Amino acid sequence: MGTTNYTSSLNGKIQSAWAPWLLSIVTLGIYFLFWYYRINREMRDNGIPVNPGRAVLAIFPGGLIIVPAIVSSYNTGQRINALQQQRGLYPSASGWIGLLLNYVMSIGVIYYQAEINKAWQSAGGQPIATYSNNQISMPSTGSGIASATNVKPSAPAGWYPAPDGLSAQQYWDGAKWTEHRA
Repeated sequence: MGTTNYTSSLNGKIQSAWAPWLLSIVTLGIYFLFWYYRINREMRDNGIPVNPGRAVLAIFPGGLIIVPAIVSSYNTGQRINALQQQRGLYPSASGWIGLLLNYVMSIGVIYYQAEINKAWQSAGGQPIATYSNNQISMPSTGSGIASATNVKPSAPAGWYPAPDGLSAQQYWDGAKWTEHRA
């Protein structure tokens, strides 16, 4: 496969985390399919590789044989996680949590919408990261170390994927990238 590069520059729709869940109940699940397509399309439009039509087909009618719906639900959580990373946020979305919550009164919708809202509320629609070959990379300065403005200050200190790709991980001290690599 060739290299596919995407740059984030758009925002998606911010809405109440409860709205898609309630509308899905009222419409007997029809709104859920619309919502699921929309969030996957917005992620695709923001550089996360996904085919929104296939994602929906995996839910219905694929859900009739169970496995495709499970895989699609998990993958959507992972894509939201990648979108959060791309936006410079601490990645808090989890495919496993979303999957579990989808099978407890179908409240995974609430969780996923709340997590995706975090990404849409960040960055003001400015490009802050590039997605290439399943790797998120932050723009770097001339020194090869990403500037502190590329990562939200809310990201706690810790080891993260190196923004320049020169090593597996680099230490973020809560304000800027350090020279420490692993």
